[in-house]
Amino acid sequence: MTMASLIVNLRARGVTLEVRGDNLHVRPTRLVKPEELQALRARKAEILSFLRSPSRTWVNLDPTAVHEALGAEPNESDLAIVRFDVLAAISRLEIQIATSVLGAAPIQVRGRPLGDWLDLNEVADILRGCRVAGRGRARAGG
Repeated sequence: MTMASLIVNLRARGVTLEVRGDNLHVRPTRLVKPEELQALRARKAEILSFLRSPSRTWVNLDPTAVHEALGAEPNESDLAIVRFDVLAAISRLEIQIATSVLGAAPIQVRGRPLGDWLDLNEVADILRGCRVAGRGRARAGG
């Protein structure tokens, strides 16, 4: 289960996720299945990072990538999950740029490089949002 599908499924059932300091509060817990709770614990850092990111709440997906991955007429739920996965991947990329710790392999979403899902304007916006100081250690405010 991807982070996006986990959060989308929880929110669809009325579960709220709230960041409080370094803690992730999940309410009401009675609606969370044991395997979901385990997944939330395993992905806590990634979920906290995504939820803390004020810079992006929406991303325009490349129509060609959407068509190739989801078919000619994708449903809104599938689009929302892919969009969420792309936003989470963008958050990881921004952290990598800000900390100068770039992964050896490209960040992938559903087996495709992150850049495949975005148009060039979106990529430019991401790069503009990151200020490279020295070796790229500082990040501009959101």
